[in-house]
Amino acid sequence: VKKKEFTITDVVFIIAPRINAAGRIKHGNYAVELLTEMDFDSAVEFAAAIEIFNADRKVLDKKITAEAFNQIIENEEENRFSTVVFQEDLHKGVIGIVASRLTETYYRPTLVFTKNGDKLAASARSVKDFDVYEALEECGEYIEQFGGHKYAAGLTLLPENYENFKQKFEEVVAKTIDKELLIPEILMDAEIDFSEISPKFLAVLGLGAFILALSGPFGTFAQMPLLMRFLFWGLLCASALAGFSVLHHGLLRLLPGLNAVSRLLLGAMIFASVLTALVCGLAHWWQSWVKLAPATAGAVWLSGWAIYTATHLAIDLMADRPAGPAETPPNVLSRAADPPPIDLVAGDVAAPRLLDRVPDDVRGPLVRVSVRDHYVDVWTEQGSAQLLMRFVDALNELEGADGLQVHRSHWVARRAIAQVQRRGGNLVVVLKDGPEVPVSRRFHAALGATFDGQAPGE
Repeated sequence: VKKKEFTITDVVFIIAPRINAAGRIKHGNYAVELLTEMDFDSAVEFAAAIEIFNADRKVLDKKITAEAFNQIIENEEENRFSTVVFQEDLHKGVIGIVASRLTETYYRPTLVFTKNGDKLAASARSVKDFDVYEALEECGEYIEQFGGHKYAAGLTLLPENYENFKQKFEEVVAKTIDKELLIPEILMDAEIDFSEISPKFLAVLGLGAFILALSGPFGTFAQMPLLMRFLFWGLLCASALAGFSVLHHGLLRLLPGLNAVSRLLLGAMIFASVLTALVCGLAHWWQSWVKLAPATAGAVWLSGWAIYTATHLAIDLMADRPAGPAETPPNVLSRAADPPPIDLVAGDVAAPRLLDRVPDDVRGPLVRVSVRDHYVDVWTEQGSAQLLMRFVDALNELEGADGLQVHRSHWVARRAIAQVQRRGGNLVVVLKDGPEVPVSRRFHAALGATFDGQAPGE
C-alpha cells in the first residue's frame, strides 16, 4: 500500500489481518521481525512473505469452509441444535475462522475439529447469550483439555471419543439453549418514522433531484421537458429512500450472513430492475409525454442503481446528531467501565444497572439519558457523565428506573418532568432543570395526550 498517511481503517483492515495471518499460517515471529526490522530492504522481504501467508490464509479459509458446508449437508445435519465437523487435514490456524463462518450461516454453537498429533483439536464459537464454555463442561468426560470463555473456546480430545462427544454436545445444547437464541438478532437502536427524518437529509435528496433534473443524465435531458425531469428525478429520489429502507431491512432478515457491500450491490440491482419496469411501463402509457427509446431502459436501470447507492451513502454520511442538550458532560469515560456497584439511590429505591457505570461523584437519582454519536449521556441530580455504549443497551440497563423513552434518542425520569406542552401537533417535555426534549409520535400514548401545561401526576 503506497500511502503518505495511514488511517485507523488501514491498520484494522489492511495491516492487522496480515500480521494475524503470519501467526495462523506460519509463526508469529515473522510479524515481530517485520515490525522490529530497521533495514528497509529486509523489512520488504518480511512484508512480502507475510503477504503470501495472508493470501494462503484466504485460500485455506475459502476451501475449508466449503468442505465444512458439504460435510454438514452430506450428513444431513442442517437442522441440528449444534454444528460439529471434523476433517483430518484442516489447517489448525484457520479452524477458528471457519467456525465463525459456520456460526454466521447456521447460527448455532459450532465446533470445527482437525488432527493435532495423536489427538483432535477444535475451535468453538457460540451465539449470543449461550455459554459454550458451560456446555463443554457438561461434556467433560470426553474432553482431554479445554479453555475459553462464554462465546469461544478451544479443546482437545482423543479420536476415539469424537463421536461420543459430538452426540453429547448436541444433547447438552438441545436441552439448555433457548430456541429463540437460534434466531439471528438484528439490533436497532430505535425505529424512525418518516416524520422524524431530518430536514437536512430531505434537503440533500431535494438538492439531488434538482441537480439531476437540470442536468438530465442518461438521455433524460433530450427526451423529457424540464417539468417532466423534475417529476421523474424527484420520484426516483423519493422511491430510492423508500426502496432502500424496504430492501435493506428485508435483505438483513432474509440473508443475515451477507456482508454490507454485497447487500448494497444486491439491493441496488433489485431496486434498479423494479424501477426500470415501472418507468418503462409508465412510458408506455404516457407516450405522448415521454418518448423512451428501447436503449433508454438501460439508462434508467443505471440511474436507479446509482440513486439507490447514493441514498445508501447519504444515509451513512448525513446521519444527524439527535436533538437534545448541546452542553458536553464534564465527566467523560473512554469506555463503559465496571466500577463498584451502588446499592441504593434516593428514596431507598434499587439503582438501575446503568448507574454502576458512572463515576462515584455523579451517582444519584436519574434525570435523563440521551445518545449522541456513539456516546450515551447520563444526567443525574449530581452531575453528568458520558459512556461509550449503544443506546439500546443503556435502555436495557435502565430496568427498574421510574421513567420512559420519549424519543428515539431520549429517556427521561418521570420525577424530572416539569411540564408536557403541546406545540402544534407535537409534544415537548420540559424538564425541571430547564432542557426541553421532543416527543416522537409513537411515544405520545406513553406520556398521555392531556398533559398540556401540566406536570404528569398533578
